Amino acid sequence: MSEPTPPPDARLDAAMARVLAQHGAHLPAAAEVRLRENVRALLASIDALRNTPLINADEPDPVFRVYRADAP
Repeated sequence: MSEPTPPPDARLDAAMARVLAQHGAHLPAAAEVRLRENVRALLASIDALRNTPLINADEPDPVFRVYRADAP
């Protein structure tokens, strides 16, 4: 079973605190607002991936590449 995830706001605040602790001195205030929205979108993507049901027999999709003899 997967562990319960903390509320989205707590995860967002924790992620922002970590980024700002490392790079806050180099970020203008306007960039912080955009960064917060980007982190929020990343957390939503993480939640979508985490909520995708998988079983042990699931494998990655194969990557199809067309063979081209003239390709370098």
